[in-house]
Amino acid sequence: MSQKRHFTLQETTDLQLIGNTVFVHNNYRQQTDMTNIELIREWIARFNRADVDGIMEMYAENATNHQVVTDPLVGKDAIRRLFEVEFGRAKMTCIEECLLETANGAVLEWIDPTGLRGCGIFQIADGKIVHQRGYFDQLSFFRLQGIDVPDSYL
Repeated sequence: MSQKRHFTLQETTDLQLIGNTVFVHNNYRQQTDMTNIELIREWIARFNRADVDGIMEMYAENATNHQVVTDPLVGKDAIRRLFEVEFGRAKMTCIEECLLETANGAVLEWIDPTGLRGCGIFQIADGKIVHQRGYFDQLSFFRLQGIDVPDSYL
């Protein structure tokens, strides 16, 4: 499933396009062992294995995860519960469609094998996810997974 992406930019000296990934280079990104792109690709790999412990290693202690279908979750305990509930009720797979790196994070456009699409925006500091915002169609997610629509998301 190959799609062409077109970017129109007035100044491209700080951008590098490799495949479907745009790297934004500047002097403000903190140096860590992994680039923001590498960190999010590792997050995807752990997500696709339903590796809750591995995923949680990637979040800062008081990180925020805001899936816009529910209230923001603050702290690793609350975020862990989100992943435990989701992996407990659905088989989820994240396939990278487009991944953009910024100085302090990354933006991930994804699709899953059922055709569900979404977007995740990650803010990263010191090699850890400090804020994540996710956009997807909750009703389509439940229907495509064959799950009855619950009264509340979690």
